[in-house]
Amino acid sequence: MNTPNIDKLAQGGVVFEHAYAQQALCNPTRSSLLTGRRPDTTKCWSFQHDFRQTNASWVTLPQYFKNNGYITTGMGKIFHPNLPPNNDPPSWSPEYAYFDPTPGSCPNERKSCPTDEPDDFFADGKIANTAVTRLEQLVQSNQQPFFLAVGFHKPHLDWYFPKKYFDLYPETVDPPKYQTSPKNMPEIAFFSCGNINSGEECKSRNVSIKPDTPLPSDIVNLFRRSYYGAVSFTDAQIGKVLDKLEALGLQNNTIVVLWGDHGWQLGEHGEWCKQTNFELATQVPLIYRVPWKTNSIGVTISSFTEFLDIYPTLVELAGLSKPTDGIEGISFASLFDQPTAEIRNVTISQYPRCCENSAYHNGTCKNLNVDCGSKTADQFKLMGYTLRSENWRFTEWYEWNKETERAILTNPIGGVELYDHKGDNGNLDDYENVNLAHNSDYADVVQRLREDLRSTIRSWRNEEM
Repeated sequence: MNTPNIDKLAQGGVVFEHAYAQQALCNPTRSSLLTGRRPDTTKCWSFQHDFRQTNASWVTLPQYFKNNGYITTGMGKIFHPNLPPNNDPPSWSPEYAYFDPTPGSCPNERKSCPTDEPDDFFADGKIANTAVTRLEQLVQSNQQPFFLAVGFHKPHLDWYFPKKYFDLYPETVDPPKYQTSPKNMPEIAFFSCGNINSGEECKSRNVSIKPDTPLPSDIVNLFRRSYYGAVSFTDAQIGKVLDKLEALGLQNNTIVVLWGDHGWQLGEHGEWCKQTNFELATQVPLIYRVPWKTNSIGVTISSFTEFLDIYPTLVELAGLSKPTDGIEGISFASLFDQPTAEIRNVTISQYPRCCENSAYHNGTCKNLNVDCGSKTADQFKLMGYTLRSENWRFTEWYEWNKETERAILTNPIGGVELYDHKGDNGNLDDYENVNLAHNSDYADVVQRLREDLRSTIRSWRNEEM
């Protein structure tokens, strides 16, 4: 993809090639990152949950910096809209109003609609301009250190952005290599993304996302090209902010962190959007630039990290005292001095599944519209947990106990998955094409990873092993 500004940031910083979100959905992963706690602790698994309702006294990442003498100010999508309400006022300094323009949607119910409008016609262009102005204001005040959070929307749907970025890419882009679901995959693992299916591109052709039937090739090409263009649009906005940081002489004493709240599937394995436990949904971009950590300039780090680790890491890199209110992340600040060290050797992500009672039987939804995004926890049927190690991805889909709001770890009625990642070279869809969980040659691997996964979850719960 054409991302000169992100590339420049990576060249001057650290790329974490094994960073993973706690859940491939906006609100749960943002709540997790900003509180340093797992979804099972925040109880944010969908768009119906607000971590402040779980514990109003938790100190968020920006709030921690505010409590330690920083001006904290933000704009765009940092917390998920209205979760908590009003972008969580306790997190921000009152002298700087939070700026949160509404992103536009495509006309005529399309999902892809690049236009000839300029950058600042769109929400992300306005956010970039506001960030530039805010940096100037912060420098002029020259009173306190600052924590600036800038949340761009794209490449989120709809793909509504300036056409000049769409035109950076050829009329035909490379298609996914494997466009059907993994062999032997349990049905519950697949997600048919309603946000794509509801678009005019699919509705007018009477097509939808299915495990064994790819979308028409022209739609696949349009959507992939649109996503790439939206990424380039966001890259240009990132460049405006970083250029202003440099112009103000702040680049050598300012930590910059670039992250995206989840991965995204673009037709690989027949999947689109997020909302799964597969690699392409859970793996996330994460780049740090810490100018005074010279051992980490232009480095790629292979240690596994989770998004809930960002909170304690930033605190340590800024020289603040360690939080003591029970955050669950692990600081990986030591990696900036020893990039080849290892902080984690596995990561764990999760995703719930829902369906109407009439469509549910013995761990399977009879339709593939199993999204829990608009559901509360008492409507969940299953919770899938996935463990990613150097060589494997192991997933179990457990029955959900709505009274305790916990998965029943002895009952993976939704299915079991094992995918081989040995020799993973980062190619988007070369892996996770065959579920090996029921192949007797891998029984020992399944048993070992099952024990690791379940014991780790029990340790979160403070349960006896």
